[in-house]
Amino acid sequence: MSSANIDYRYLNHDGVWRGSALDGIELRADGSAVLAALPAPSAAAAPASGRGSAAGLAVDASGNVYYSFPDRHLVYALNACTGETSAVPCLTGPGAHPGELRAPRGLLALDRRGALLICDAGNGRVQLVEPRSGQVLEIWSRRFVTPVAAALDPDGSVYVADEGAQTVFKIRPEGLPVASFAEAVRQSELLERPCGVALVRVGTDTRIYVLDRAQRAVFVFDAQGNPVRDDGGEPLVIGHALLRAPIALAASAHSLYVSDETDGGSSRVLRFQTAAGHPFVGEVSGLGGAGALAFAAGRLWAQLGASAPLPLAEEGAFRRQGSLESPAVDPGRKVAWTSVHLHAEALAPGAHLQVSFRLGDQPDGSDAVWQDAPRDALHVHLRDQRARYCWIRVQLSGDGLATPVLTNASVRFDQPGYLAHLPAVYRAQTPSRDFLVRFLALFESMGLEHGDRIEQLPELFDPAAIPAESLPWLASWLAVELDERWSTDKQREAIVRAYREHAARGTADGLRRAIRFETGVPAVLVEPALQAAWWALPAAAAGCGVSLPEDDGSAGAGSLLGFTTRLAAAQPDSAVLGTANLDRSRILHESDFGVPLFDDTAHHFVVHVYRGAADAAGAREAVRRVIERERPAHTSYCLQSIEPRFAVGVQACVGFDTVVAGPPEPSPLGETAGPLRLSGDPPARIGEHSRTGQGMRL
Repeated sequence: MSSANIDYRYLNHDGVWRGSALDGIELRADGSAVLAALPAPSAAAAPASGRGSAAGLAVDASGNVYYSFPDRHLVYALNACTGETSAVPCLTGPGAHPGELRAPRGLLALDRRGALLICDAGNGRVQLVEPRSGQVLEIWSRRFVTPVAAALDPDGSVYVADEGAQTVFKIRPEGLPVASFAEAVRQSELLERPCGVALVRVGTDTRIYVLDRAQRAVFVFDAQGNPVRDDGGEPLVIGHALLRAPIALAASAHSLYVSDETDGGSSRVLRFQTAAGHPFVGEVSGLGGAGALAFAAGRLWAQLGASAPLPLAEEGAFRRQGSLESPAVDPGRKVAWTSVHLHAEALAPGAHLQVSFRLGDQPDGSDAVWQDAPRDALHVHLRDQRARYCWIRVQLSGDGLATPVLTNASVRFDQPGYLAHLPAVYRAQTPSRDFLVRFLALFESMGLEHGDRIEQLPELFDPAAIPAESLPWLASWLAVELDERWSTDKQREAIVRAYREHAARGTADGLRRAIRFETGVPAVLVEPALQAAWWALPAAAAGCGVSLPEDDGSAGAGSLLGFTTRLAAAQPDSAVLGTANLDRSRILHESDFGVPLFDDTAHHFVVHVYRGAADAAGAREAVRRVIERERPAHTSYCLQSIEPRFAVGVQACVGFDTVVAGPPEPSPLGETAGPLRLSGDPPARIGEHSRTGQGMRL
């Protein structure tokens, strides 16, 4: 079917809003549009404010935070375990000797070397110190004039922004500078007062973002120091129209954070996306006076004035406003536009949606006027207005803590509506027809949502499409018990496999698969009755031939002592006729032939689980619950563990219970419930301590 014959259009195709203009909006992995996320402090942290001044901030792999006070000539450490703050020992200032600082600025944690890099701006050098003791490990002084910020790439190379040299230096892990990088940055003539540097890895490429205070912008360089350019061949410039007096820069995989000094002497933190075009997202609230920024382990750290650094969750808040505007929807002809529909998740408190539309006959929309629908109305009737083009705009808003989730939007045209269900006399072109259409539209708007739900009814029976909160309802249709501790994906899988597994329910294979799926424990089922056979004397004496007739044993043929004979488990009782005992035998009806043999084994099975697989807390009881639910009601069972106790004739079935272990370890005093074992031969160890000639003991 060609698109010209389709009387509706969706704006989101396979997770892509083609041609739509997004402002303050981000798209999730499934294509849903939400308000752009912003960092926010935790509830326990109280934002501080003060005058923003350039400083340094770094976070190491253990979560310890280091920050500098240039005016005090000191570096402080915030302990991740105790939360205590103290000055890094043995670092003093002002001074120019090793271990002395003068206006320290940028900081960088070099976890591979166990060192803290300090941009000793006042002394024109970089010092590497051991942060716990303050011992100086190295001093880099050549080439630097006023180093103020530093960043680290995954290969271990360090990038140092030098305000006095008007460039960025690159130092390899072994401490050797890459002269060509600094020269390439200098020759670009983009930097005047670089005050911040951050690094983002995009695929296999490395992007170096450099903040320049004089240019009031962020520039982008590649791993060779060459400027990254836009489609027009011009160097990429980020934030030039928004920044006033930038102070510090930090970056995550998808965001740039810039601390910018305001006219009042305080500062604000702005977020830009690292996506194409580097769009501005919004201002992070509660960060007045941020003089230093750092990003680590999914959190943004900010040093606010003279207070200790503050951690912020990267997606702890949202923008308050955002909009999505579609390109012109063109059916290829002039049509009667019927309705607009927003497909969204249930609105959280404080979150709102508002749709606007405009209709016109000019491709540029010069003859169209925006018309607003009521806020939070998800279905809007367009009163069959005729036009060639339609534009849709959706405004998302929130209170900063919540966001609406817009999954899709659609527009319909040339649809008959409720008028088509009335007698023909009402559909005639009369002066009152327009009023009737608009009158019916009131009721149609209220019924659109219910109509959409009816159309989406098949989704409720699709385990892959049904909303997660409705999975227990769908599972009840198939008599499936869902464990609330399971992930959503596992719950969907349980429903998908239910129909197939019902056919095997009550069988050994079905029970084995159920145990493995629900508990993750592999089980081995043994049915003793399958190992039993009967022994019956032959009906007639066997001949001298060596061959025996093959039958099921009921005729007594083929009973060869030591080969085809097995003794019954039941004790032979006397058959009493009157007062006489007839040997030690039973008188049975032929339909009960062999019943005494199976009295103790019929309808009984044994479930074996390996001790190592069922060691987890609650695993054994979980296996037992599955067995109780899945076994036939007339059966009995025994749950046993397969221990590492290989013994010929006792536990020696290859591939099943042949589990070999060394001698038991000596018993820890005070922790032994069984017999106490004080010593024994050392077991063979293969692994961490079994090194031939060093740690292996046999």
